[in-house]
Amino acid sequence: MGRRPLYRWKPGFYGLTQNYRAALFRIIHEIVFYGRGGYSWGEVYNFPIWLRNVTHKFIEEYITKEKEAQNPNMTTSSNGKSNTDLDWVNPDKSKLNKPSKSIPAPKVNLPSYVSKASKK
Repeated sequence: MGRRPLYRWKPGFYGLTQNYRAALFRIIHEIVFYGRGGYSWGEVYNFPIWLRNVTHKFIEEYITKEKEAQNPNMTTSSNGKSNTDLDWVNPDKSKLNKPSKSIPAPKVNLPSYVSKASKK
């Protein structure tokens, strides 16, 4: 018996594993999508690894800061629960979202005609 042929080696030995490829393509997608047209897929794919990781980190930080700025009441406390969670046993009625009276309900336009299908 001689050496084992190369084609019988595990598929993950050469190239990227399936988990790494999935993570890589997710990162590329997020950079292209949240980059708002600043990057093409080919450019991001050919970035050096360190530059792609740094760019992805900056975009993640920007998105989290943007979400926090939009929802300042949704900060989490040290136990991991949101500060706006309701106590279902003894609810505080002041924390409930009340519908705004200043926004009118949308009007539904009903058709002004009546149509009937012929009976055969």
